[in-house]
Amino acid sequence: MAAHYLTHISARGLAELTPNGPLQKCAKRIKQLRSRSYSCSSHLGGHRSTRQQPRFRDAYTVKQEEARHAANIARSAETKARRAVLVGDPIRGAPHLTPFILSFDFAKDPTIAPLAPAAEQQADEIRDISAEADAKASMGRDSNAIVPAIKSPEDAAAMDRASVSQNGQLNHFFTADDLDTSLNHSERLAAPYVSSHRPDVDVAREAWDQDRHKLQHAVRREAVSRILAPENASSHQRTKINTQRCIDKFGRHNTDGIFEHQRASNSGSQGVLGQLRQRAGPDTGSSEVQVAILTAKIRTLVSEFEGRSRNDKVNKRNLRLMLHRRQKLLKYFEKKDRGGPRWLHLLETLGLTKATWKGEINVQ
Repeated sequence: MAAHYLTHISARGLAELTPNGPLQKCAKRIKQLRSRSYSCSSHLGGHRSTRQQPRFRDAYTVKQEEARHAANIARSAETKARRAVLVGDPIRGAPHLTPFILSFDFAKDPTIAPLAPAAEQQADEIRDISAEADAKASMGRDSNAIVPAIKSPEDAAAMDRASVSQNGQLNHFFTADDLDTSLNHSERLAAPYVSSHRPDVDVAREAWDQDRHKLQHAVRREAVSRILAPENASSHQRTKINTQRCIDKFGRHNTDGIFEHQRASNSGSQGVLGQLRQRAGPDTGSSEVQVAILTAKIRTLVSEFEGRSRNDKVNKRNLRLMLHRRQKLLKYFEKKDRGGPRWLHLLETLGLTKATWKGEINVQ
């Protein structure tokens, strides 16, 4: 409005104004704008920017710089790999799994040797002989034809007990002693009747029935043993078995006598063993037991994510919670018993490294 107003001011009016007043300055600025030629160029009174020309570099210098860059990248990758081996993985721990960690997949003691091939061959012979006995019984052949028995019924029973007891903890929380007692009781109940009036007894038929009963019972024992084997259990049952194994392995109701005796012998005080607190039951709440149970559950979830369940968002969150809970327990246990026998036993058995309780844990 001021510029529009000043354009209509007469020359006489401008002359009457103060020479250095504000209106006189505005009039001079208006005259300058009228005499200026407008342009669409963006560089009004400024210097035009020019692109800097690249300096000359010979091929030898370029090759030297590329070689140094490649050497730095290789050295960085080697250092990162060495650090990863020393620190370990925050989820799995050490790169080489311990036998106790590998035993979580089958929920049985790794120190017990598997069933020998000879025992497996003996079990196959039992099944073949039992099938032959059933076929002959259904065809109604001569009762004098006795089916060849196995080498020794006592050896077969011992073989079955060995196959049952090699797993330690069985499925559905059965023990080897409970299973052996139940199978022996069923063998006595299903045994063929032996007549007390001997003159009227067919000896050949009685021997046939006894041999056939032993063979059938051996097959049934093997079938029940395989049904209750931990390697044939569901994931939920294996987790329960592994939890009980962790309690038995790291529970202080079993380790107090071992580690406290070592500590007393090292310190020279013999009164420590007499001061041990008597426990009312199995130790399920100590830090080492909880860390071992969480490690078993974490391995189960990690093995699931490596397969077809990699997009399971709910279990991924559960895995993240378990990892951070284990991290907190390890930090607390390190503060309480760092360098002690329990701490070293826990790290060696579970294969845990510093990455599991130090630093950030990311679950991709």
